[in-house]
Amino acid sequence: MIMSYSKIKYFKTPQFLVLLLGSLIFSVVPDFASAAQNETYLKTQPKIQETNIKYQEKDEERYEQKSNPLKWKFQIFTENHESELENKLSVLTQMDLQYKKFFNSFIGINVNPLLSFESAKNSTYKSEKPSNSQFDLASAYVLLASQWLDGQLGIQQIKNEYSSHIYNSKSLIGLHLKLNLDPFVIQQNISLMPSSVNTLKTSETNNNASLSLTQLKLNTQFEKIKAEIMAGYFKYQDLNSAIATDSVESGNSINLINNIENSFLYKYSGPMTEIKIQAEFHPIWSASLKYSALRNENAPVDFNFGDTISLENSLILWDDKYTLENNFFRNEPDSTVSALSNRVYFQNNKIGYNHGLWFEPNRQNIKIGLGGGVNQLLYQNSLQSEETFYWISLETFYANF
Repeated sequence: MIMSYSKIKYFKTPQFLVLLLGSLIFSVVPDFASAAQNETYLKTQPKIQETNIKYQEKDEERYEQKSNPLKWKFQIFTENHESELENKLSVLTQMDLQYKKFFNSFIGINVNPLLSFESAKNSTYKSEKPSNSQFDLASAYVLLASQWLDGQLGIQQIKNEYSSHIYNSKSLIGLHLKLNLDPFVIQQNISLMPSSVNTLKTSETNNNASLSLTQLKLNTQFEKIKAEIMAGYFKYQDLNSAIATDSVESGNSINLINNIENSFLYKYSGPMTEIKIQAEFHPIWSASLKYSALRNENAPVDFNFGDTISLENSLILWDDKYTLENNFFRNEPDSTVSALSNRVYFQNNKIGYNHGLWFEPNRQNIKIGLGGGVNQLLYQNSLQSEETFYWISLETFYANF
């Protein structure tokens, strides 16, 4: 049985928008480069100094980590989800430890264990999930750091250096490389996926799936305006029935065989891009605008695309920092693997928005946030529904023991 959809009509962000923006910006880049060649030596000197400062900052960071390698932070996160299928209130308490140490100027290690306790109350057609506590190893990898090349090998998380839709907080085993060729940055990540996101048992042997990410990023700056332009490619391989089962309730097109043995209808690979512009309008006010998109070249049109527009404003008042975040997204059913992607805010087969407000009091080493959002279905099905959610967060920054 194939999970069926009935289409709900919504305005769709033109997919050529990102190609148009990218073409315009890259057409301007040669002009900037030509103008830069005509600048005097004195005007190029600050650029050289900036590169040296960045490398000096790396050295200072290594020294700080060598003298204080063990740090900690604490978070309490409360979230309430309301939908036709499920009402859930959860409280997550988490202690995050980080041991980061460089043995010399180039090689070090990073170990990041997590101790968490979650209490949840469900009102749903599903059975209520009991409270649970667990000890996880968020990361444990070898670091390679130099002026031009950074590398990580071991257990790690895919941070938001890649597409916003790919970001996943789960720990993966893999290799991450970053080559810095100012103003360009080349990044490569190859990771093995867990055999099952929710540790489901199946009657077959599930081999580990893998994810490959490759991207080229251009960083440019004009006075107080910074721009990052990224183009890349993602590819999932050897996706098994356990991951397909985990993805059933979050939007992917699945061939339903039984309760635990299912398969994906499509493979997942394709181009991804992101454009981010940051501006400082005043010493107390800065803002950023980001557009992120990806397309699964294996799925049909109207099922293969996802994009997000994010706007962030930061204001400093009386030495306290306030940040307002606004995200608007559209994510079609098979743009990417839902169980292995950012399903907190950008679920598959959903269109919606979410907002958040963060407060950072001066010299208090804490961050307080609250927010919420609404998402609606792109295609009607029996396993998803419109959802409203709210959250409150209190967390500290990393501090030395």
